[in-house]
Amino acid sequence: MTEKMPEFIIIGAAKSGTTALYEYLVEHPDVFMSPIKEINFFAWDSSGVKSIFGNKPNNYFPVKSISKYQGIFAKAKAGKVCGEASPLYLESATAAKKIHEAIPNAKIIVILRNPADRAFSDYCMQIRHSYTEKSVEEGLAPDSHSVQGGNYYTMLKQYYDIFPSENILVLKFEDLKNNPGKQAQKLFGFIGVNDTFLPDFDKRHNTGGYPRNMFINKILAVASRRETMKWLTPNWLVQFIKRRREGNWADLPEFPPELRFQLVDSYKDEVVKLSQLSGLNFEEWEK
Repeated sequence: MTEKMPEFIIIGAAKSGTTALYEYLVEHPDVFMSPIKEINFFAWDSSGVKSIFGNKPNNYFPVKSISKYQGIFAKAKAGKVCGEASPLYLESATAAKKIHEAIPNAKIIVILRNPADRAFSDYCMQIRHSYTEKSVEEGLAPDSHSVQGGNYYTMLKQYYDIFPSENILVLKFEDLKNNPGKQAQKLFGFIGVNDTFLPDFDKRHNTGGYPRNMFINKILAVASRRETMKWLTPNWLVQFIKRRREGNWADLPEFPPELRFQLVDSYKDEVVKLSQLSGLNFEEWEK
């Protein structure tokens, strides 16, 4: 393709720090990021979202044509490195192939989190957005979307199968949390921009909570759906609803220790294979 396309793509994982990476890149003077995070273009299919888990997650598709996708990056100033971030690409059954066909030399970035903790965070997000009312035990059943989303080896292998390993950067959420400067340096160096640039590490990104009042949360969550809000609601009301929602949030509840232990144990085989695939050590995820 001759039209402008991104040089790199953050593919996930969801609830693992992709928003922080996106915001660091937005701040970088040598980078142009798609103004829309989770553009999800390469996961779109007219027949529906094809997940490798066989189910259809809740997602938003603001761009569905190649011309509109390319138009986003055509706005980048000369010399800037372009990228986007769509965590849905990691679990999509079709995105890896579509990305490779459109951008064969794309640099692929993935950030991964202890899969048990990621699953719990995803479940809490489902509660927060009123996508589920299940108990934590039901919401984190083995066949749930939240739990399956931690099968990183299964998902990431499709990228290693078609992209050279040197085009794939795997970061850890835990490393980003403990030493964001070092991880940002890795990220910037990988995409070929000034790796001495320091973004604002003090600003928190995509922080969530747990509803104090489920009834109020449900009303406000439904009202804030992006598909509904986009055209029908004035911006002042969008911001009002957002503030009311966040005002109803408390700290996340404790992750039931026994359930966490069971999940950590259930991911062991995937983690071993992931380590072999990526060449990284994930021993800390056994705790």
